[in-house]
Amino acid sequence: MRNEHPCHCSVRAVRHLLGQYAYKGFAYNLGRPVLWPTIVIPVLGQILGAIVLVGVLIFILSRRG
Repeated sequence: MRNEHPCHCSVRAVRHLLGQYAYKGFAYNLGRPVLWPTIVIPVLGQILGAIVLVGVLIFILSRRG
């Protein structure tokens, strides 16, 4: 009988699910399924980047006044 910590099986399960990206951080692995369309269709990434940029500019300008 092996003396293992109880959470070792869950760690193995997560590593199995993440596959080759298991060594990457949690935020990276959380963002992959959310942003995969921007990888497949690069124009979507540019559009999303422009939306984020405009949003940040609006936020900054609204805080000034």
